[in-house]
Amino acid sequence: MSKSKLSLACALATAFIMSPAYAASAKFAAYVADTQLLSTNADSNTNKIDAPEAATILNATIRTPNKKDLLIGVSLEAGLYTETNVKGKNGSSEVAGAEGGIQVSVLVDGVPAMPGQVTFAKRFQELSATLGGVIESCQVTSTDEDGDGVYEGTVVIERDCLVSDEEIGLVLSTTAAHHFNFVMHDLAPGDHRVEVVAQALSSADVTNGTYTAYDPDTGAPYEVTTTNNEASAYAVVGKGSLTVQEVQAVNVSNPLDGNVLELF
Repeated sequence: MSKSKLSLACALATAFIMSPAYAASAKFAAYVADTQLLSTNADSNTNKIDAPEAATILNATIRTPNKKDLLIGVSLEAGLYTETNVKGKNGSSEVAGAEGGIQVSVLVDGVPAMPGQVTFAKRFQELSATLGGVIESCQVTSTDEDGDGVYEGTVVIERDCLVSDEEIGLVLSTTAAHHFNFVMHDLAPGDHRVEVVAQALSSADVTNGTYTAYDPDTGAPYEVTTTNNEASAYAVVGKGSLTVQEVQAVNVSNPLDGNVLELF
């Protein structure tokens, strides 16, 4: 692993450093985390996927004096890093793919809030190429059959030439802040615990191609499978905040979807 990749992998180590939440009260509660919360990575070279279980990364408690509904806002920094590299020659078809994503859900007293699990960020990156290789030199035995001083012969690249691997790589790295509103309705009076559960997911996979090579002694063709394709992915949950607001919701008719909640 290169120094830059190693530094990135170290920077993505899972950490939970909690900031104090506002105390339980009616009407409003909040929680803010000012550091990295959760990360995962995948590497096709080792077939290792470091994917932690879903974990609570933000939480708050709110007290409702009467039967109320909650409007819950979740804001998170989501970082995705995907890298794909393919190598091949002599017409081999190479594929490398990497995927990363962040999934978030909210629980109120252990019960999922609407609309359930939400994808905050997701990326699938695939690099595919048919590679001819880099021609270093060629040598072919030819004859001057018609005596005109020109030696005719056909060069077969994979047979008569020294060819080294051709390589293509693609790296994408993005970080963005995302927000989504969740709703929990018909809560009984009392204290209620609100939890933000997040999971960082990543995967990496490669498909190695084949090409025809020739035995230097006999000239007989044989198939060779490439082994140099690489893919890696990281997904990171960064800074985050949770806000919980007491509201009053009523069911209203929606001609498209049926009943919906309208918040006041």
